[in-house]
Amino acid sequence: MIKKIPNILSITRMVLSVVLIFVAMFKNVWIFIPLYLICGMTDIADGKIARHFKVESKLGEKLDSFGDVMVIVAALVCTLFIFEVEKQWARLIWVGAVILLRLANAIIAKIKFNVFNNIHTYGTKLVGAFAFLLVLVFIIAKEFNYAVIIAGSVFSLIMCAEETALLFVIDEYDVNIKGFLFKDYKKKGQAVQAESAAGAGESLDGSECKCDCGCDCHDGESKESENNENKD
Repeated sequence: MIKKIPNILSITRMVLSVVLIFVAMFKNVWIFIPLYLICGMTDIADGKIARHFKVESKLGEKLDSFGDVMVIVAALVCTLFIFEVEKQWARLIWVGAVILLRLANAIIAKIKFNVFNNIHTYGTKLVGAFAFLLVLVFIIAKEFNYAVIIAGSVFSLIMCAEETALLFVIDEYDVNIKGFLFKDYKKKGQAVQAESAAGAGESLDGSECKCDCGCDCHDGESKESENNENKD
């Protein structure tokens, strides 16, 4: 049962994101805020529970990413409804660019690694937290600031561009890569190379394989033994 809890929380967040839009259409802020906070808490809880009980899964990663995107998009739409600026989409082209780049990254991951998902770098996590809190601040303060939206979108584009670069650099997909500054993507690549070397019957120092796998690596040793016997 515990294994299903993170996925249930992610699905709940996806459903609530749709409910938020209907609530915003009626401009009911006091219903919107608690539902929005529940979405945020489920975003934190699903990952924490999955890591604590070691029940992380590929499906869970996908649901978590989809849930995050749905909440952010829903929050933006809700904000436009609440502040009656739904006709101002042209001024929010930066936000659209961020969403499209995130989608493009998921497509790149699908093509290269057969995984339709986004990497959860520290940068993208920061972007998600910033966007979540920004919408909440706007609604509570009853003021929609386009300058802050544009500045946040530019920062988001930079963080998404980092994810794009990582997808072209890494040799194996890992949803939890922290980012270029932490250089953990290099460690992942070295681990993959070491695993490949071990699978080929080679040790990390380049010496011959000493395993009992029945591979051809023992031929050299057998020939050397025969030569020594002939000499004797």
